[in-house]
Amino acid sequence: MFTAMIMACLATIPDSCITFVDNRGPYETEKLCLARTEEMAQEAANIAGQPVLVQRSCIKDKGIAL
Repeated sequence: MFTAMIMACLATIPDSCITFVDNRGPYETEKLCLARTEEMAQEAANIAGQPVLVQRSCIKDKGIAL
């Protein structure tokens, strides 16, 4: 399972980065997770109303011992 995360920064303002962790996942495959990070990046740009620089990542979830 993978959790989607992005770090979005306004291109025009230094040190304006915010990290977003997806609340829809986790995702069974890394491919699905990466697709979600793309959606998240688009949403961040729409909210900001200007171009954003985005770093995307999918974090592999550790299993939980029962």
